[in-house]
Amino acid sequence: MVKAVLTGTDDQGGAVSIPKGDIVFIRESYRSGEIPGRTKIDFGTAATEQEAYLVDSLTTVLKKLGNGVVVARLTTPSGTPVHVVAARVEGVRAPQSWHHPRARTVLLARGREIQVREERDLVLRRVNAARPERAKPVGS
Repeated sequence: MVKAVLTGTDDQGGAVSIPKGDIVFIRESYRSGEIPGRTKIDFGTAATEQEAYLVDSLTTVLKKLGNGVVVARLTTPSGTPVHVVAARVEGVRAPQSWHHPRARTVLLARGREIQVREERDLVLRRVNAARPERAKPVGS
């Protein structure tokens, strides 16, 4: 069986191929040290955490992702939209003192913490609405 992949182009014009099942979240680059004007894709596991920066726009990347991978649209503490693959979310919790001051909820996904501005109840509704029907809902 062939794994479904997301393809795109990196800064050097090279082809990038990411297994769709490995994607954790997608967002536009915005942090210091990131390549501006790119779409960041975070994939892999906590042990093999990887990221790719594509020249393709966020809209284009999300269209290429297609119906096979459903995302929940949330907001980073800085106000940037982040599209989290709902099936990868293992839990949510309240932020701790070391998290961004504007973070209201922390999602746990494949060993990563994804901080978002939305309140916990809204995060749970969006993530569970986007999860496959056969998947157990993320608990409250």
